[in-house]
Amino acid sequence: MGAFMPFILLMMIVMVHELGHFLCAVFLKVPVNKICIYPFGGVSKTQAKINIPLKYEFLILIMGPLVQIIFMFLIKNYLPLQYQNMFLVYNFNILIFNLLPIYPLDGGKLINIIFSYFFSYKNSFLYSLILSLLFVFFLFFIFLLHMKLNIFLLLCLLVFKIYTEYQKRCFYQEKFLLERYLNNDNFQKRCKVKNVEEFRRDYYHTVKGSRRYYTEKEALEKKFKSKSI
Repeated sequence: MGAFMPFILLMMIVMVHELGHFLCAVFLKVPVNKICIYPFGGVSKTQAKINIPLKYEFLILIMGPLVQIIFMFLIKNYLPLQYQNMFLVYNFNILIFNLLPIYPLDGGKLINIIFSYFFSYKNSFLYSLILSLLFVFFLFFIFLLHMKLNIFLLLCLLVFKIYTEYQKRCFYQEKFLLERYLNNDNFQKRCKVKNVEEFRRDYYHTVKGSRRYYTEKEALEKKFKSKSI
């Protein structure tokens, strides 16, 4: 009960952050399933396809921190004086933590978007997880001499989350390809690849076979009908 006001401030910051993601998703007509608020933060669960344009995903991602910053400057002077500094500290800490390059934090998702401009969907996701794990180990090393229980538990939770996402990587890859097979998305950029495992987001592909080139639709049809190309 003594921590009631800090709890209210934390929940208010988290809800405003998630509201930024939500409003941007609604504006871009990306279905939002629900917003979940947890003791350690929040998450907006959308029903978006993996193959939505990268610029849409970037806008939805960045609007959370942006709305949080705007809210901080708008509301700080209207709080009781004794809580203003607490509010700014909480806001700053949540903002910095959420932008760490650790998946599935916003910073980790931003890294994944950047990687997607240079690598296949499969590799960009894998590289994001590897970078996330390395950064968590770096934080373990930084806090080694002054490790507190809450920091230790939080870092362990992040390692567990990275591991669970790694286990789902094949499922995400299949979903990514199946979406492209079932939907007629119109991608302007073109590239040639050796197999469907090299497919990238925001690109339409031509696949080099043993005797001829296959269209993306033909390659995916061969994959899902015969499990090989």
